[in-house]
Amino acid sequence: MLSCFVANFLFANDITILPHSSAQKPSIEYKYFPSRLHAFVFRNWTSVSVERLAKVVDATPTQIEEIASDMGLPPQKKISPLWESPKGYITVVRRNWHLLNYRQLLILTGLDAKTLNHRLIDEDFLLQKLGNFKPICNELKYEKPTSEIKEKSKRVAKILRSAKIETLFDEAEKFTFIKNFANAKGDFIVQKDNDIRIAFSYFSEYADPLMSDKSYPDGLLEELAKKGVNGVWLHVVLNSLVEPMGVFKGSKDAPTRIKNLNNLIKRAEKYGIKIWLYFNEPRGLHDSFFESSPERMALAGAHYPYFNVRTLCTSKPEVLQWLSQATERIFTQVPNLGGVFTITASENPTNCLARTGYDKACNVCEARGRADVIAEVNNTIYRAIKRVSPASELIAWDWRWGKKTFKEILPKLDKGIIVMLVSEIGCEMKRGGANAKIFEYSLSVVGPSADSIECAKFAKDLGIRTMAKVQVNISWEFASTPALPVMNIAGRHSKALRENGIHDFFLSWSLGGYPTPNLELFNRYDINKSLEENLRFIAEKYYGTSQTEKILKAWEIFSSAFEEYPFYIRGLYRAPHNVGVANPIYTEKTNYGATMVGYPYDDLKGWRSIFSEEGYISQMRKVADGFVKGMEIFRSVDTSKMTPTQKAEFEKMFIWSDVARIHFVSTVNQAEYLQLRDKSVPFSPKRLAKILDSEELLAKEMISNLKKDAHIGYESSNHYFFTAIDVYEKLLSIDYAR
Repeated sequence: MLSCFVANFLFANDITILPHSSAQKPSIEYKYFPSRLHAFVFRNWTSVSVERLAKVVDATPTQIEEIASDMGLPPQKKISPLWESPKGYITVVRRNWHLLNYRQLLILTGLDAKTLNHRLIDEDFLLQKLGNFKPICNELKYEKPTSEIKEKSKRVAKILRSAKIETLFDEAEKFTFIKNFANAKGDFIVQKDNDIRIAFSYFSEYADPLMSDKSYPDGLLEELAKKGVNGVWLHVVLNSLVEPMGVFKGSKDAPTRIKNLNNLIKRAEKYGIKIWLYFNEPRGLHDSFFESSPERMALAGAHYPYFNVRTLCTSKPEVLQWLSQATERIFTQVPNLGGVFTITASENPTNCLARTGYDKACNVCEARGRADVIAEVNNTIYRAIKRVSPASELIAWDWRWGKKTFKEILPKLDKGIIVMLVSEIGCEMKRGGANAKIFEYSLSVVGPSADSIECAKFAKDLGIRTMAKVQVNISWEFASTPALPVMNIAGRHSKALRENGIHDFFLSWSLGGYPTPNLELFNRYDINKSLEENLRFIAEKYYGTSQTEKILKAWEIFSSAFEEYPFYIRGLYRAPHNVGVANPIYTEKTNYGATMVGYPYDDLKGWRSIFSEEGYISQMRKVADGFVKGMEIFRSVDTSKMTPTQKAEFEKMFIWSDVARIHFVSTVNQAEYLQLRDKSVPFSPKRLAKILDSEELLAKEMISNLKKDAHIGYESSNHYFFTAIDVYEKLLSIDYAR
């Protein structure tokens, strides 16, 4: 028993199991800090205790405090434990990816190698967000600062003190929204109907949410219900909800997850909300699983060396039987689930034809074709559900099927399956001199597309119910506040879907699930009234009648500006729209490509994607100018006749809109700075100075906003994109660039 424990412990801390890559690339050197050690102390000062920082670099707490003091940082206050929890650790990992090696990163986060590996691979593409490889970082050790380093620290302190760094810990306490939604007010009456309106939690753990019962506290459930939501979803991995079954993987913690799931269902029922599970199954498994026995290797399908993962081949009867039995077991234990929605052609490797990019195909599945394989997986799950829980449903999301495959799959699906289409996929647009077709969900493009309407009609003719996947609050165009006040877009989208006979909505992916007026407008839209009447109703309900005209005008301006967004999927994920002004000024080329909603770096080519530099910048300037204009109207709003509740609602909308303004203006600044740096336009010292001055002002405005609102910068699957310490770092980079 002891030897088994020791073996498990050693494996859990075996750094060699962490993702490694042949891309041997040195980490970025942040020259505006006196040293890498100073960067380490600075970036972690508000999220990691001084004792932990000292342990990482073999220093004493006093030595770490001296470095912090030299840079002008105020004494450290109590650090929230949520920074090392599943709700906050990604921010810490992202800040230190270029500063620490794996061993030191594990000490900093308090994770073992096995857990970090699982999170990098399985937590919503975290490794991809970090760039798909670990930059080379030499061991960081404490060294007593030299006189030269001390002088550089004085310069840093001078800059920071001029920006009032002593108020650093006056920032709105992070994660307070969790406490704010803890308890229900008890003033909601359930209004049942047969339409489906599903959203995600604003702050649920994405990877493994059922190890606790905190993803949807009562206060959040009640507020979502008030906004017309009657379903919420959780990301799960099927083998984590069942115990091992023969050679198939399971989890000893499955009973705990099932218990928490049943508890959540009981609580949600009070608000007329059903719980839905997201299945991306059967989930591919690490090579080591298959290599552990001949029986397991016989179940392997396509191989993805990129992930060190193989699929469980669903053309093998044993795999399909496990998928069926595991699903049935869950619904037997949890009979009151709303149901499941599936992704069967994208995300993680699942069935053998779910993704491209494998190096060893499954010949059996390839011969059968995607339509057969995808339909069979969905039918297997659906039949297992219906055997034990007839009231539960299966939603098959057509994500990445494509219109041709869609029409091949649907006749093969069991008729009771609900098919979900992304409303705006297929929409065509011309912005910034480029023609684009939408292949991603979007907020700036109003659906449904002609393709979606055609597919919905095709399904209807087969007797299959359809629903629409939409984004109502935010999308990856901008995800750093809970919502954008683009109410005209939300209203027009809801109206158009209803006019095309679609009344069931999947309202948000991992982002966009905050209970807002946007959601209520979309869910409660009255098709018998005009768009203006629907907008006016929401404006007067939330902000009173005295300032309605100004609010409606600002919404119109924000919406029109946002429809100028240079949308294309590659740029959508890579550009600095979410990090915003917190993205540092890079005076030298990093030679790093921007990553998916992780690091924008200085990759202007990646940001603009299909657009020319001028086309991209001109479109972002239209967005930015619109938000500047809209904020001018908001600043003229007189809140004196609003009730305290209405004032609080307006203040939230005001701050979130201002954050968006700052992000969009900063995106233009950053792009123009890179043009000057890289000499793609004639160099102008005057223009350079103007850009840096603007960025400094925007950074200080952002710090002011961060003191007022803890939501700023947070998104559930990325945690905090930035906090005040990151924006103060931006000020250092600006000074270095002058």
